[in-house]
Amino acid sequence: MKLGTERRLSKRIETLAAAALAPVTALALRILMATWRISGPSDRQWRTIMAPERVMFVIFHGSLIHMLAFSHFPPAHGRKLVVLTGTGFAGLFLGGILDRFGLDHVHGMSRRRGIGGAREFVRRIKKGDVGVIAVDGPAGPRCIARPES
Repeated sequence: MKLGTERRLSKRIETLAAAALAPVTALALRILMATWRISGPSDRQWRTIMAPERVMFVIFHGSLIHMLAFSHFPPAHGRKLVVLTGTGFAGLFLGGILDRFGLDHVHGMSRRRGIGGAREFVRRIKKGDVGVIAVDGPAGPRCIARPES
């Protein structure tokens, strides 16, 4: 098998695996989230947060699950959340989960598609969507913003 064919086959397997695992994981997350007692910003504080034309949440990878618990606030203020994800398996898997929570995502963190994905992400924020980006690398160090992020 040629190298290009192997890469395409590997990408197809990743896509199928992500598509199969995302619904089950999203269900498990919904069950987990039903047990949480959420307290956060008041409605007045959310109005203040959502008031600027451009809003972006900068989080750590470990906070992505918690972000889901608060993801209904921006739509309640007429805004959509858009999450910048990677193009590999983790990005496909996360994208599938986000889809099941009604959240948008842009695949854009790779060397090949990084510029196009970043441009789409910026375009969406300029349009009024609320951007979400994790600034620590998925491979670590955990909860430390990396200079290249």
